[in-house]
Amino acid sequence: FLSFIGFAQDGTLDPSFGNGGIVETDFYGFLDIGYSVSQQNNGKIISGGVIVTENDNFMASLVRYNSEGILDNTFGNNGVVLFDFGGNYIGNLFISTLNNDNLIAAGTYGAVDSDFLIHKFLANGDVDPDFGTNGVITTDFFNDNDTLLSLIVQEDEKYLAIGRSEQGSDYFISFVRYLSS
Repeated sequence: FLSFIGFAQDGTLDPSFGNGGIVETDFYGFLDIGYSVSQQNNGKIISGGVIVTENDNFMASLVRYNSEGILDNTFGNNGVVLFDFGGNYIGNLFISTLNNDNLIAAGTYGAVDSDFLIHKFLANGDVDPDFGTNGVITTDFFNDNDTLLSLIVQEDEKYLAIGRSEQGSDYFISFVRYLSS
């Protein structure tokens, strides 16, 4: 269940967006969570989160809406891209839109011995096969739990990620920069 609320300048809901300023989308009748939102240069809105499918699979998701809040069926599979972030735990998902409208999705991979995970998608929702290994980069710091907590894209389209890493009973701030490729 994903919700978006659009506001007009004076703080009231924007009636031109969704139904009176509100968009709610239920995909399979189970749990749907929106963690982050980004906007492409063409005005289309991307929601990053989790959708639980009819098989009780927790899948990371990108959902694209047009600027009026209507699901954009030209993106992915009828407006939705589902991808695996490893296991049934997805504690966060950050998305960023690049200058060419391609997308970066980043979060934490796996429930045990978790790692940083970054996916790159083309503007239409397809995986970018030229990024990392088949569109994916994982980073493990100490062979223990690593939790990605935030990601930004720099002007040169290098990516900065920060999070927490465990090594035994010690915890560290993990800060890493990736090249755009």
